[in-house]
Amino acid sequence: MIVLFFQKRIKEFLKNKKVFVLKLVLPSILLLPLFFTPANVYLIAATTTFLIVIFGFYGAGESLGKEKAKSSLQKIVISPISPFRIVFGEILAHSLLEFLQFLPALILIFIKIPSEIALSVLSAYLLSFFCTIFSANVLGVLLISIFSEFRTVVFLTMLFPLMIFSGVFVPLKSWTQIAVAKFLPPSYLYQSTLLIFGKESIFSSWEVIILSLLPTLFILILAAAFSKKIIR
Repeated sequence: MIVLFFQKRIKEFLKNKKVFVLKLVLPSILLLPLFFTPANVYLIAATTTFLIVIFGFYGAGESLGKEKAKSSLQKIVISPISPFRIVFGEILAHSLLEFLQFLPALILIFIKIPSEIALSVLSAYLLSFFCTIFSANVLGVLLISIFSEFRTVVFLTMLFPLMIFSGVFVPLKSWTQIAVAKFLPPSYLYQSTLLIFGKESIFSSWEVIILSLLPTLFILILAAAFSKKIIR
């Protein structure tokens, strides 16, 4: 099922090869100036996290929203496939595609980081990277079940508070700020980016590996609970 969703989205992207290439290189184009200027690591971490959340939101959520607007999901609703499998398939397919989109940007980051980086730090970064993409896709899908229109406006309204509470735009200093950030996947990507560049982080690599999965699983459970409403 997931393979079918992935193949379907790949075919959609390849219909217009110029658009596909642009989508593949766009993250790198946006991040490239930061690698050839004296921009600090904190700016690179914040920009990367910010872009991943935006790209993730405009993934599975927008795709399902268009399918829902065309009433093409009605044929699937009457099939024996469970609504959650449809929703999960879309989320995972788009998450994998967006991970591919950011591969050139990842290569740029790996070129810039210290060569003696620990395997646990690298694993924490890659896991938090995917969890943030996945969570942003889930967020986009959840908004479909709540708002039939103006999803973009609602998302943009949520985006900046999300970045602030995650510690992306504002440093986390108090224990209450850190406690809130632990429930937000972008905080783990931002902090693990600091780790791979050898900067001080409020989370260790093992904390990122263990804790970044928890909020991701939580919002996935929410998507499962609303899956019927999402595709109807």
